[in-house]
Amino acid sequence: MPIFSFHPLKERRLKKKLMSHEEMQEHIRKHGKKVVNDFIKGCKTALDAANVKRGDRIVIITDNKRRAIAETLEELAKHRGLEVKTIVSGSPQNPIHKDHAVMTSTVSAIHNTQPKVTFFFVDKASWPHRKPIYVATDKYGFTYTAPGIRHEDFYAILSGDVDKVRRKTKSVLEFVKEAQKRGGKVELHTGEHSVFHCEITPEVMLTADSMEPPTQAFLGEKVANLPGGEVETTFPKNVSGEIFFDAGSVFGEAGVIEKGITVRFENGKLKEMIPHSENDKKLVKRMKSFFDKYGYDVVEFAIGTNEFVPLELANTELTREKVLGTIHVGVGSEEAHSDLVAKVKHLRIAGKHIIKDGRWVLNHL
Repeated sequence: MPIFSFHPLKERRLKKKLMSHEEMQEHIRKHGKKVVNDFIKGCKTALDAANVKRGDRIVIITDNKRRAIAETLEELAKHRGLEVKTIVSGSPQNPIHKDHAVMTSTVSAIHNTQPKVTFFFVDKASWPHRKPIYVATDKYGFTYTAPGIRHEDFYAILSGDVDKVRRKTKSVLEFVKEAQKRGGKVELHTGEHSVFHCEITPEVMLTADSMEPPTQAFLGEKVANLPGGEVETTFPKNVSGEIFFDAGSVFGEAGVIEKGITVRFENGKLKEMIPHSENDKKLVKRMKSFFDKYGYDVVEFAIGTNEFVPLELANTELTREKVLGTIHVGVGSEEAHSDLVAKVKHLRIAGKHIIKDGRWVLNHL
């Protein structure tokens, strides 16, 4: 039974039904109807962003930890006249991306359904583990992905103004394109003394993730994130210097930084990671295992453009990297990379500030 049921005529008139998800039960008991309405708004944002219409087919892939998201989204989608296939795959001990049989049956269900959109809400799974889902959906449409997102935070992270995110993201993209014509030199300041440089030269590819349904493949797949909001440069040139990732920053797939990690770059590669606490040493060790497998190349430099994602709730790399006022550096290879996300003190491109003293100052925004 879903958490919420919809009035037959109006989505906004809702009846709350508690279900067996203890976290959501407690959350709703504490915060009441506003939480219910905001949770629905998050699901509405997901469907609105996808531009789906009556009669379209969608697939929702989830695990038991995020079943609340899937069931609420399914209920809303059916109310809008969509055909829905929901797949609850895996368990905490046997998640979808670690079970070949479960992944195979999931991919088969996608081919049988032929969805316009696949919504992918599971526990943390790296790019190679998600790839079979993306490849299967590419034949019929595209994928919205939010691995690792917590259902108790879903409503807040997706309750922003999609149109405003899209306008801001496109505006930043146009600014970077113009800066690219002037050499595109990037100067980034983080922490007290860390300075990083790279160049967004004319041959560097620019893309934007603004929650628009992707019309072409990026690095091989038609994928958009929930939430969206970033301008990406692929394989920036002349990468050097260092970035300080402070407490609370998301250090790729390893998790949230406790005190700080300084990362040094040279000739387009990550050269050194210096942790500032015992717990941060563990994060560095995990990321070293990832980079040893996939590479140390800087494959991406990107700017977050979503002002609606609450920083305190953005606890995964795919949510944190969208926050306005952050940058992220993707390290790895074309096969797989992980994003290291940092808060910014100063950011200039081609001599013009985007962020100054931690504040967004790009004039036309």
